[in-house]
Amino acid sequence: VAICLVVGTHMGVFHLPGGAHTLLAVVGYNLARFMGSIGDRGERLRAGLRTAARVAVPAVMWVAFGIVIFRAYSGGTLLMINNYVGPESHRGAHWHFWFFEVFTHLVLLVSLLLAVPAVRRIERRQPYWCALGAFAVAVVLAMDWSIIGDAYNQRFRTHGVAFYFFAGWLVAQSTRLWQR
Repeated sequence: VAICLVVGTHMGVFHLPGGAHTLLAVVGYNLARFMGSIGDRGERLRAGLRTAARVAVPAVMWVAFGIVIFRAYSGGTLLMINNYVGPESHRGAHWHFWFFEVFTHLVLLVSLLLAVPAVRRIERRQPYWCALGAFAVAVVLAMDWSIIGDAYNQRFRTHGVAFYFFAGWLVAQSTRLWQR
């Protein structure tokens, strides 16, 4: 509910997002739970890259198939950057893979950030506060000032929906009653 109120506040309406947005929170929660427990930096980075690849590779293969066989999709979709370089219109199949793009971007971002020793030390010492800080930054990035192109597409862009992912991460790090 709190997440919806944040979105509702900056959109001017109360907005309950769809299932894909909720799944981003589940992804953040699971990534915090499973990847966060890996102690070795190299193994943690490899696990993050494997996770991203397990989603990105089949999606890219399907898009390539769609481009060749059906003349559907675009080069931006194939490169998993359509949510930033794609058309403002939602006609056609241009925005069908936004969830896979966001998933891949966020898993790679977190994996690379946690590979930095200083960031990992902070995250290990203060997991709740680190997750809360990431969530706060993501909420700021989702506000009106960061809209690129059509405001409608903000809900499909990585920086516009990352706070769902980090909300899931924050829930996973909330171990005390007052944090929950």
